[in-house]
Amino acid sequence: RRSHMAEMKCQHTLDMTAIDTGSLIRTTDMLEKVFSELQRHEPGVLMHEMCVLAGLKEFEMVLERSGSLLGRRMGSSFASSPGAGWPVFSEVFRQAARHGIISVDTCHRWIEYREVLNVPPHLIVDRFTEGTTSLLPRFIEDARELAKALSAAPAE
Repeated sequence: RRSHMAEMKCQHTLDMTAIDTGSLIRTTDMLEKVFSELQRHEPGVLMHEMCVLAGLKEFEMVLERSGSLLGRRMGSSFASSPGAGWPVFSEVFRQAARHGIISVDTCHRWIEYREVLNVPPHLIVDRFTEGTTSLLPRFIEDARELAKALSAAPAE
């Protein structure tokens, strides 16, 4: 396992162009709207349950899009893995922290966000409802900061 991660580190080169983050921004905006609506309704009410499901879907989409766009920035060894599993997602964010695209603390938060989905499918809604909704304000902020970092072409 260690040799695979070391190999991944050596194969990537940073893409020095700005990345179109429009889809990440739109998805983050929608998640923020759903979160706002979620707070207006009590658990057990149909609208609350609908917001939970919509929030979970938007949360998943923001995670997927963030990992994909950051993978593109990190280079070809990561960009070729859209919808990549847990090890690749984590390594993309670790490499981004090593290169100063995101902070180490931010990297740890992204890995924690991804961990929410690392449960059997029948438990995802409960896990999202129990703990993730408290993470959403920071998650939304981190997604916006990542979009901003990715949309700016790094100085050469």
